[in-house]
Amino acid sequence: MVKSIAISSCGIGFGHASRDKAIYDALKSKFKTKIYSYGEGFEFLKKNGVDVKNFSGISYKKQIYSLNIFSEVMRNLASLGKIYKGYNDFADELDKDAPNLIITDSEPFAYFYAYKRKIPIIVMTNVLSTAANYPALPKKLKTRGLALQNIALKTYIELTNTKRSTFVEPSIGKKHPKVINMKYSDLIVRKKPEEAKQINIGKEFYYTSVGSATEDALIENIKKVLPKFKDKFFVIVADKIKKEIHGDNFILLPFLKDPFPYIKGCSGIISPAGYTIISEALVYGKPILAVPVKNHLEQVVNAFLVEKQGFGLACYDAANLEKSMREFFSRLPKFEDNIKKAGFKGDGAEDVAKLVSKMLE
Repeated sequence: MVKSIAISSCGIGFGHASRDKAIYDALKSKFKTKIYSYGEGFEFLKKNGVDVKNFSGISYKKQIYSLNIFSEVMRNLASLGKIYKGYNDFADELDKDAPNLIITDSEPFAYFYAYKRKIPIIVMTNVLSTAANYPALPKKLKTRGLALQNIALKTYIELTNTKRSTFVEPSIGKKHPKVINMKYSDLIVRKKPEEAKQINIGKEFYYTSVGSATEDALIENIKKVLPKFKDKFFVIVADKIKKEIHGDNFILLPFLKDPFPYIKGCSGIISPAGYTIISEALVYGKPILAVPVKNHLEQVVNAFLVEKQGFGLACYDAANLEKSMREFFSRLPKFEDNIKKAGFKGDGAEDVAKLVSKMLE
């Protein structure tokens, strides 16, 4: 009998959904696999042709390139009735499929469902690496918001660290707190370099991708400094852009279902510090200037690790973007060499598929 797997994807931004799609694609030929999401994650999966089921998950209020963790906690506490109903609807839907295993990418309902139904769960997450590297952040970056998120992460790890839980960490930083079951995987990408075509726009260019609405303000910050780099050309992609716009040294493009020809063809990437774009940059051998969302712990740590390991630079304040870009462009050859030496292959989805097969034997 074919085993059933449910993938529960966090709907905040595109990053979780893009990673989950790669895992879904690696599993669907061997297992009865269904994927559930909401918000921006649901829209991303739907645009990419996935038969995704929608549910009412926990979201956050969109802000201007910043995350206020305190206001988010209070807002969700005020909506406990809605959250409770959302979970019950989610559980009723999963019960119809009776999954033998749950895979989740930081989606809270999935943990509770797996605990209540006493079934194994694979936790796709960077929280172990994030929590482990938080103490090494420069003191000036450790805001109250980041400190609160770090406490929340430690609590989350304690609550989800059970014999039925297996953490899978596709991180660029091999450092983590002690847990019962934990595996490292290679980085996860939707399409590998050898599977992607390379676009030629007739000139060297740098690629910028902006996913969630919280990150939209980065577009405006980049547009302000572009006149200072008339010798460079930029391709900027964002979901909020509705039609192609041409400037003197840039093109603004709407959401791309297949961004990989641009990623493969560019000379470097400037973007928020989300896991997905960093993973794609490194697997494709591209240096990255990571501009993390303010008060977003995972992104701040991601940017810190990118710079620490010599894969690119971190720009923690968009006001310093011009200076960071100049330094980034001047150090590209060294960054490229470091990425090449690291040898990322992008086999993370296959690593997860092998683990699932072993767990369901």
